[in-house]
Parts: sequence; C-alpha cells; structure tokens
Amino acid sequence: MTPVENGIPTFNRETPSEDTVKIDLFGRQFQFRADDSLDDPEKVVEKLKQYVADAEQGIKGAGSVQNSVVVLLVAGMNLAKDLAVAESELTAVHDSVVRKSSDLLDKLNAFASNSG
Repeated sequence: MTPVENGIPTFNRETPSEDTVKIDLFGRQFQFRADDSLDDPEKVVEKLKQYVADAEQGIKGAGSVQNSVVVLLVAGMNLAKDLAVAESELTAVHDSVVRKSSDLLDKLNAFASNSG
C-alpha cells in the first residue's frame, strides 16, 4: 500500500475501486491505493487492524494515557519486531535449503563419478 509519498501522507478520497483498500481506525475511514504486488490487500488491512487492536489492549493494560499516535507507534514497533523475526527465520530456512542442496549435489556428483 502507498499511504505516504515523499514523506507526506496521502489519502485517496475518490470513490473506492477494486484497487482501493479501506480501513477504519480510531473512528475514521481511510482509503489507500493497493500495491499491485499484493494478492490479497484485505488480508494486509486485517493484519494491521489486529496489530492496532493488540497495541490498544497493551496500552490499556499498562494504565497509560491512550492516544492514536502512541497506539500506532506501539503497533508499528510490534510489526517491525515481527518482521525482523520473520526475516531471520526466512534467512535460516534459506541457508538450510542451500546447505542441503549443496550436500545433495555433492552426493549426486560422487555417485555419477563412481558409476561412470
């Protein structure tokens, strides 16, 4: 999604189309142009709403003064943490696949050289 261009938030206030995603946050509705690479923009919206809801719950539980900027900051920090964990796990899986593929290729090469 592209809610920011050149550091300035941009909100699509036109009539929603198939490539426009709507999200309700803090009693306001926002519309964003969906990124063409997204298969399911609504899934992204639901994930964001869940992060915001979780952040609101965490702030309420901590007895802090609640405002939308703090909630969005906490949601963003949680999202960034989860992204870092997912990237680390993906790197580990990638490294494992590369290592196992290399081992398998070595075995195939050894077999081919012994049978030839």
